[in-house]
Amino acid sequence: MRSMKKTIIAALSTSLVLGFTASAFAIHGTMPAEKAGVVASEGVRVAIDGALRFRGRTQKDTNKDSSAREFYDGRVRLGVKAQTSDAASAYVQLETGDNNGDTWTWGQNTAGGSGNASTLNRGGTKDDNDLTLLQAWINYDPGVVGLKAGHMPLALGNNLWFDHRASGDDAIVVYADPSANTHIGLLTIKLDEGNISEGAFPTGENITARAANDIDAYVALLNQKMGAMSLGGDITLLKSSDLNLEMYNIGVRVAGKGKVSWKAEVDYQTGDAGLNIDQDAYAALAEISVDLGALKVGGLVGYGTGDDNAADTDQEQFVNFLSDVRYQSTLMGYIYAIPTLANPVTGDPMNTGLANLFLIQANASGKITDDISWKARLNYATLNETAPGQDDALGIELEGFLTWKLSAGLSYGIEAAYLIADDAYGTDPDDAYFLRHNLTLAF
Repeated sequence: MRSMKKTIIAALSTSLVLGFTASAFAIHGTMPAEKAGVVASEGVRVAIDGALRFRGRTQKDTNKDSSAREFYDGRVRLGVKAQTSDAASAYVQLETGDNNGDTWTWGQNTAGGSGNASTLNRGGTKDDNDLTLLQAWINYDPGVVGLKAGHMPLALGNNLWFDHRASGDDAIVVYADPSANTHIGLLTIKLDEGNISEGAFPTGENITARAANDIDAYVALLNQKMGAMSLGGDITLLKSSDLNLEMYNIGVRVAGKGKVSWKAEVDYQTGDAGLNIDQDAYAALAEISVDLGALKVGGLVGYGTGDDNAADTDQEQFVNFLSDVRYQSTLMGYIYAIPTLANPVTGDPMNTGLANLFLIQANASGKITDDISWKARLNYATLNETAPGQDDALGIELEGFLTWKLSAGLSYGIEAAYLIADDAYGTDPDDAYFLRHNLTLAF
């Protein structure tokens, strides 16, 4: 049964990254802000946007007496928007990178380079010649019911369950706004069309069925604003006849804005996770922020179930499909992910989010000047379920962020994190740290 669980988790984690909005309650990303356009032909408006980002970083893992790693990376994005009428529009956006990530490491796979550098976006080698289609979609919105089709960044809610804004999904979205406060959405998303090769999986694992995977997602969503409050609910069906997968994620979320802002979300998963594995898992998040004028202070509590018995036919670990970005913490659950949740395909740590995690956070943010802002977070986390003989304490993490707006569109940022690692990372682990600075120009 343990191998069956590894099979379905591998299939999901590698081929099923799904999301449904760029904001907490919207079903799909909005059109990029209107730029100073040019006339391409009669009645057609065209605008160009883009961003260049270059980052340098150093980091140290929890392995005893290991050395720090240092490198620079880059990312370039370029988009073109076309508005052919009040109802019809399209957007195409290209970016560097490939299906494994959007950055290239300076000096990697270039003339004279060693070719063995690593990037934060794990899983492949990239250079500045790689190019990926991040977005390519058509939107038709005559005013009653809208239709959006193509490849688009999608996410859902507070990113407990799905977020694929970093690379996008192929989808058809039908949406309607009966009033200014009500949003309804229906999606069908193609997640995998049987292009998985057996060579990508560990030797000896029975993955024959995966070569014919055909995984789809169907989503129904309703969002309602009620003054300063918002309420949302959605249900997602993940289905694959090849894997006997028929799993549901049911999400409910509520939020309020004001001097005291707050939000909460619960996601429950049930159904057949494939290969006769019953899914029974959940995750929850509660967050509050108090605006004191020059200072904001807040707190967060997050919980995601883990699996207490790898040998039975119940899968109790919360399954999420997240982009390669930071969520509630930097080192725990992301860069140095939960030790028991390594990717079963590559063996690398994966972005676990709140899966098998109990997280408590205190945070504060403010401005030094109109152009310089900061944020600090203090995290404490434990594992909810552990491997035999493993400790459940992950440790305490301190995070700091500084952003300086140098001029219109140009900003400089610093990100820092330090993990006082506990025994979940092994016997007497080293403390881990992460320091990165970036220069970004958006136009």
